[in-house]
Amino acid sequence: MNILITTIFNYPHEGGLSSHITTLKKGLMSRGHNVDILSFSQLPPFKRKMLAQAPGFLLNKVKQGSGQLFNDRQRQKLLASSIKALKKNYDVINAQDIFATLASIESGIPTVQTVHGYYSFEAVSRGALLPDSEEDLIIRELERKAYQSAAKVVTVDQRIKDYINHLAHIRRIRSRTSLTCLLSNRKWQSGSKLARTFKYPNIKRCFSFREE
Repeated sequence: MNILITTIFNYPHEGGLSSHITTLKKGLMSRGHNVDILSFSQLPPFKRKMLAQAPGFLLNKVKQGSGQLFNDRQRQKLLASSIKALKKNYDVINAQDIFATLASIESGIPTVQTVHGYYSFEAVSRGALLPDSEEDLIIRELERKAYQSAAKVVTVDQRIKDYINHLAHIRRIRSRTSLTCLLSNRKWQSGSKLARTFKYPNIKRCFSFREE
């Protein structure tokens, strides 16, 4: 199975997100799957600086939060273009943040989103957004769109699951599980709509690695 893991953040880097991606990739590859990672770090340096980081920095000088939103949206656009430019046919994309999810969905490839936190709330907490500002409300709406548009949503704990359920009113959420565990669910097996999409006769057999 060909799997692409996507994120608008840098990879590798220090932190739980990077560790999660590394562990997931190793586990999937040990089971014989082909796994690629596409992150912001892999995009051309000129595009990273001139199309996302520098304009975002300058916009934040004019209005707090506007640069954060611009930067994230530009990263989404750059990631979407890069996914479309890839020559490999992927069976599934596992996106690690809301903007990577929105970028991945544009490709038409089934996308599973792993949610590691509370995107807009965390941006407010670190001072990147002003609470209840225009930018904050836009990002909350983009969060809702990403959760509702993903084929499946995986959360790292129950509290995040409850948050997404409240924000997006969806039930296709799995907490404290990995992509591999999710795809072993009966709904993803032969005969289901998603299994036919993935073109695999037995998803459960293909995905038996369990991430701790």
